[in-house]
Amino acid sequence: MHDVAVFDVDNDGDLDLILGDCNGTNLFVNDLYEPGGPIGTNYCGPAVPNSSGFPALMGATGSELAFANDVTLNASMLPTNQFGYFLMSQTQGFIPFFGGSDGNLCLGAPMLRFSKNVLNSGAPGTMTFSPDFDNLPQGTVFAGGSTWNFQLWHRDKGGKSNTTSGISVLFCS
Repeated sequence: MHDVAVFDVDNDGDLDLILGDCNGTNLFVNDLYEPGGPIGTNYCGPAVPNSSGFPALMGATGSELAFANDVTLNASMLPTNQFGYFLMSQTQGFIPFFGGSDGNLCLGAPMLRFSKNVLNSGAPGTMTFSPDFDNLPQGTVFAGGSTWNFQLWHRDKGGKSNTTSGISVLFCS
């Protein structure tokens, strides 16, 4: 639950809007609400190493406040110039080598696939995606107080596929 209050915190003569995050920390910078940095908790890792020789890493930045709709998913240590897309689910799971993949699926059903947002890792071996939680498929309820889990499925060199580790984010009201 977030708290909203208006105070003149820094005595500069104007009103500052203060929003609290899930942990009770106040979030504000120079009179403007600015969602924070890294969010979520990694799980199901390390991932199975891909053709880069490393396990792909999953991260998230932005705000845990559901109404902010401000999350960026980051996958790194990917093989270069390969395609992939992000997945999300409210449940965690574990299916090793799913569908012939070298990786482990760390999400349970039902699962949403952002397959219309296929990305390429390019030369840096990274993929970044900001899901629009206000436009999820019909019947999907995204609200504060819910936990969502994310993972990236990606192609790998040699005609195979693999996955990142998972990340779990508790979103506040």
